[in-house]
Amino acid sequence: STYGEGLYVWKENRLYQYNVEDDALAGNDIYAMAIDGSGRIWGATDGGISICSMPEKGKKLVQNLTTANGLPDEIITAISTDNQGNIWGGSNEKGVFRYNTTIKKVDIITPDWPYSQVTSIRVYGSTEVWIGTEKNGIIRLNAVNGNLLNMPPEHLLSATKIRAMCKDREGNLWVVTERGMLYSCNVRFGLLEPPFANIQAICTDAQGGFWVGSREGLFFQKGYGFVPVLSKKENVTALWVSPSDGNIWV
Repeated sequence: STYGEGLYVWKENRLYQYNVEDDALAGNDIYAMAIDGSGRIWGATDGGISICSMPEKGKKLVQNLTTANGLPDEIITAISTDNQGNIWGGSNEKGVFRYNTTIKKVDIITPDWPYSQVTSIRVYGSTEVWIGTEKNGIIRLNAVNGNLLNMPPEHLLSATKIRAMCKDREGNLWVVTERGMLYSCNVRFGLLEPPFANIQAICTDAQGGFWVGSREGLFFQKGYGFVPVLSKKENVTALWVSPSDGNIWV
């Protein structure tokens, strides 16, 4: 995903680009991506959601979802999936929503969203939704009754920007804040203090390994510490795990 150049995919030993001009992508600024059960990529853009696929060599297909399809906001800033294959999206001003992939329509929204822009989403099961925001820290949504619960005012994850969230295979939630601080949560949040600062990206691999990108490079958690992966310092701003082969893209 890029800011201004749409989406790129490495397939069959070459690089393909999806953009507004050639493929009718909803927007060239891509804020987040998710993959569905059919292997299609869902991209969050300034113009809605673009669903991208390549069923045959070189044949690019794009389907767009906008407010005309029930999205509560045109600007989609976060995206994730639940264990039933539904797509959850976060928006600039209208909170979060669920696109039900079975009935192919938006069936859950947050109509009276009182918080700031959504920066990230992680779903536990299909009804417990953890939401990172631009100014209000972490918000938790009960998708059954629509209740929104924010962190206590004195909590360090209350009035702050959430840069990124990641859920590992053991159900732990990892959170990066505005100042690049790293937290983990199972029952309660705890602050981790690795020997590097300015954390900007996190992910877990297929084996449950935990990876961290910062302005000082790429690191992998080993035991109770972190080991550097790159031979020199690099400003790592994004991490992604390929579902096809498990490779880490940086």
